[in-house]
Amino acid sequence: MPRPRSREQRKERLEARVTGRQKALLQRAAAIKGCTPSQLVVEAASDAAPRVIETDRFIRLTAEHQAVVVKALLNPPEPSPRPRAAVKRYRKLMQP
Repeated sequence: MPRPRSREQRKERLEARVTGRQKALLQRAAAIKGCTPSQLVVEAASDAAPRVIETDRFIRLTAEHQAVVVKALLNPPEPSPRPRAAVKRYRKLMQP
């Protein structure tokens, strides 16, 4: 069953080139759902887009790289002289 139309006016246009086989498939699926192929595509793309965006927020690491990250977090290297000096200056400036 088609979704109710949103109150936002549809002003933008999106076009896609498809093969004859893809078009026939989309038309058949749209007929089953009782909507147009365009409505079917927009609905499917609108459902998929947030998942794609959310998935992109995560970093994928191999097991080897995961081990390197965990090792660095559990055993951080000693800070070099410049960051140590910066922390000392900061603490001196921020003391009441």
